[in-house]
Amino acid sequence: MVQWWGKPEPADQIAPKLRGDGSSVLLVVEIDGQVAGGIQYHEEQDSMYRHAGIDIFLSSRYQGQGLGAEAVGLLAGSCSPSAATTGSRSTRRQPTSRRSAAI
Repeated sequence: MVQWWGKPEPADQIAPKLRGDGSSVLLVVEIDGQVAGGIQYHEEQDSMYRHAGIDIFLSSRYQGQGLGAEAVGLLAGSCSPSAATTGSRSTRRQPTSRRSAAI
């Protein structure tokens, strides 16, 4: 993960995201009772650019099994009513071109 995103933020910077204090919400991805990674989403509130974004990261142990796609699908499905009421027109996933598995 470091090669694509850089070093992780310190715990005191991640904690507010886990609480949902910022403009994005970070959730833990749990598989069979184990922490497998995280998924976060945000909604742009500017009416000119209304959209939602999703970022996901999984431990290498859980990659290549369709689990990331399942997590994104579950999150996007649970956000649909919210997007409908807030007027979000699209959800964007922005994988880096260096991650062909994510594209």
